[in-house]
Amino acid sequence: GFPQVMDSLQFFDQPLLADLMGSEGHTYAVEASSDSDLRAFDGTGNEAPGFPKLTGGWVTGGAVFGTLGSMSRQVLVTGTREGELFIWSTSSKACHARGAWPQVHQNLWNTDDYSGQPLPGAAGSCEK
Repeated sequence: GFPQVMDSLQFFDQPLLADLMGSEGHTYAVEASSDSDLRAFDGTGNEAPGFPKLTGGWVTGGAVFGTLGSMSRQVLVTGTREGELFIWSTSSKACHARGAWPQVHQNLWNTDDYSGQPLPGAAGSCEK
């Protein structure tokens, strides 16, 4: 399923790996471009449901995936050069793991540590 074609330039942003759908082990590579879109592909090259996300502007700095406040679902967030901020809710519960590389430098401490260790206190409790 790779390589995949991306629109325009990607040199100001970084891809991330995130569990967008809340199904553990189903990670998506998320990448934005200067052509107003955010794309997400799984390991076989299939695009995530609901993608691409259109921003109407050049994404500079990539996206971030995780919890936001007390929302019950994790979100995918990105901004544009024009100053627009986009927040999309996902089907991944707030207490679910964020994925292997959900933001630039992998975690909130910018360690670039790919060990997969969760952040302390980053996940709540999911009701069954």
